[in-house]
Amino acid sequence: MYGNPIIGTKLGDVTYPRTTLEEIFQYLENSTRPNIVAIDEFQVIGKYKDCNMAATLRTYIQHCHNVGFIFTGSDEGMMWRMFHSENQPFFGSTTPMTLSPLPKSQYRQFAQDLFSKDGKSLSGDAFDWTYGKFGGFTGYIQKILNKLYFMCPKGKEVGRQDAISALNIHLDGMSTYAQDLLADITLKQKMVLLAIAGEKNVSELGSGDFLSKYGLGTPSSAKAAVKGLSERRILISDKGSWCISDKMLEVWLRRYLGIEEDLLFSDRQG
Repeated sequence: MYGNPIIGTKLGDVTYPRTTLEEIFQYLENSTRPNIVAIDEFQVIGKYKDCNMAATLRTYIQHCHNVGFIFTGSDEGMMWRMFHSENQPFFGSTTPMTLSPLPKSQYRQFAQDLFSKDGKSLSGDAFDWTYGKFGGFTGYIQKILNKLYFMCPKGKEVGRQDAISALNIHLDGMSTYAQDLLADITLKQKMVLLAIAGEKNVSELGSGDFLSKYGLGTPSSAKAAVKGLSERRILISDKGSWCISDKMLEVWLRRYLGIEEDLLFSDRQG
C-alpha cells in the first residue's frame, strides 16, 4: 500500500555534538507526552577521549522532567563503576537492575513458536545445546537460531547436529578476526587469554596451580597481561572472576585449543 506517512529520526554528520544534543533534549522536554529513552551499551561512552561525554549527558539529563531513561550495557563491571563510583557523573542517579538469562524453557518455546509459524521445526535438543553453549546469553543464541532458521526447509526439523554445523559455520566466518586479534597481542597476553578460555573464568590469577598448568610464569607477569587485555575490553571482570567479554570468541578459542569436543566431532571438523 502506497502513500502512508511515516515518521523517523536519524543522525547524519554531527559536526557540533553539543548543539545536536541540546536540540534533541529540547525536543524531548517540549514534547506534549512523556518519553522514555533507552540507551544500549551505555558503557561505550567511557571510551570517548575527546570529551567527558558522561558528564555532558548528565548535565542535559538532570534537567529533563518529561523523560525517563534506561541505560543498558553488556559490561556489568564497567556499568557498575559508572553508576556507583563517587567520582562518576552518574553516581547515585539510577536504580540498578541485573537482567538474568531468559529461562530456558520459556526461551525454547518462544523460538519453537517462531519456527512453526513458517512451517519449520526446531528440536528441543538443538535449542538446549545452543542455550548451554552460551550460558543463556541471548545475542549469541539468536545468531545461531537465525542460521538454523534459514538452513531449515519448510516441513523439516533442525536437530542438534544442525546446530553444531551452524555454529561451526559462524566460527569459521570469524576466524580471520580471531587470528588477527591473537597476532595483535603480546605472547604473554595470548597465553593468558588462551588459559582463561580454557577455564572459562578465573578468580585467582596468582594461583600456583593455574600458573603452572598453563606455564604463565609469575603472578605479576600474568596480572600485567590481564591488565592489558582488560584495557582493550577483551577480558572483563564478572562477579570477581576474569572472563572473555565476547562469548563467541571464547567458543572459537576453545575450539582452537581442541577442547570443544562436540564441535570437534561435527561434520565440518571431520
